Amino acid sequence: MRQRGYRESDLTVILQNGTTTHDGVVLSGKDVAMVVSNYRREIAKLERLKGSAVFLAEGKVVSVYRPSKSKVRRMIRHGRGRKYSRKEVPMGDGW
Repeated sequence: MRQRGYRESDLTVILQNGTTTHDGVVLSGKDVAMVVSNYRREIAKLERLKGSAVFLAEGKVVSVYRPSKSKVRRMIRHGRGRKYSRKEVPMGDGW
């Protein structure tokens, strides 16, 4: 596909976000608009939640709030050996 100027990552984007047809997959303007809209919602959610902290005990949510800047610095400095990475926080029945 390099001869046509497409990268491997481009093909992945088209296959993940495009519309399946009888000939293959087409990334239409409508598909792009929908994906962009979803990303905008996620970005807005991240902006709204910036500075929030979730406190856990034994893998269950104990409290959620926005701590002060000094508390955030302290948490980050002392939390180097945190139990969960950002992607591994359990979100099961504990809510």
